Amino acid sequence: MKKIFIMFLTFFMMLTITKANCSNSEKLDLNSKAANVKTNYELVSDQINYDDGVSNVEYFVINILNITEDTYVEITNDLYNDVKVYHYSDTDNGNVKITWTDTDEIVNFTIKVYAETNTACGGELLKTSRMATPRFNNYYYLAICNDAPDFYLCQKYVTVDEVDESEFSKKIDSFINGELDKNGDEIKQDENKNGFLEFLNEYKWYIVGGVVIIGAGIGIAIYLKKTKKQRELGI
Repeated sequence: MKKIFIMFLTFFMMLTITKANCSNSEKLDLNSKAANVKTNYELVSDQINYDDGVSNVEYFVINILNITEDTYVEITNDLYNDVKVYHYSDTDNGNVKITWTDTDEIVNFTIKVYAETNTACGGELLKTSRMATPRFNNYYYLAICNDAPDFYLCQKYVTVDEVDESEFSKKIDSFINGELDKNGDEIKQDENKNGFLEFLNEYKWYIVGGVVIIGAGIGIAIYLKKTKKQRELGI
């Protein structure tokens, strides 16, 4: 028991000494490198060849960029319990590509950047960021979405929870009737009126100028026609 206590105390002291060596300048340098670590995703369309034909598939590729030899990344998500860790040795010049095929649900990712253990600040959390991949929208292929391609519930991939069919029908009808905007927010009639008045106020001089030009053109046309008629009659 005494030996275990001494080993634990020694480990704690070594850890304390290591942390004490993490100077402000090194911490600033590591924070700068961690801030440069970026994460994004891209949608990839691909084809799988089978004996009886070809199947089209779509999936996400998650990109983790700019990992350095002094940092490593830990990535988790709210769909599975696994933890993925990527050191510089696991990357392609500091970049990692992760194939993600779960497109039926919105998945939230947490990306943590740590200082590598070979640095004076080894193991310290430097940065936490979050990212979500959207889900495939089952209403995307409905014919009614051809009449509302900009509506948020008609997009191929969405970042909102799925609504039932009755709610979808209600919302898209409201959008087509001008009661909702493309994001699903209610459009108030006063806002429409104010928007029209603001449009008139902003472009009033263009409108007045256009009316004057059109009026002048009509007046000139009438004058020329009248003059021509007078000449023909010898007046």
